Amino acid sequence: MTATYTSNGPFDENVMADDEWTGSTMHVHLDTDGTPESGEISLEADDDQTNAGCVVVLSSGYTAMDTTDTITTEAGTAVTMKLWITLASAGIENESFTGTIFYQISNSAS
Repeated sequence: MTATYTSNGPFDENVMADDEWTGSTMHVHLDTDGTPESGEISLEADDDQTNAGCVVVLSSGYTAMDTTDTITTEAGTAVTMKLWITLASAGIENESFTGTIFYQISNSAS
């Protein structure tokens, strides 16, 4: 996903996702430490082309994907968001699952 941010001050890029993902015969839950156990998935997100420095996506609240960004030009700054998924080695059926991932831009506390 690519988003264009326009900001007149420091800002953070944040991410969050649903805890429960629904399939046709079962549900899986979002793992919170990057190591999914049976019946769980883990999502990691970053705002560049690598997973170095990515954050584990949580359902309990937004997590900042990077250090604080600065003022943009009036044209904005285009950022490509990347998402990685890890499935547990057991407890997940071979089917499609539906859930929501939320991206947010917020004023930085810095």
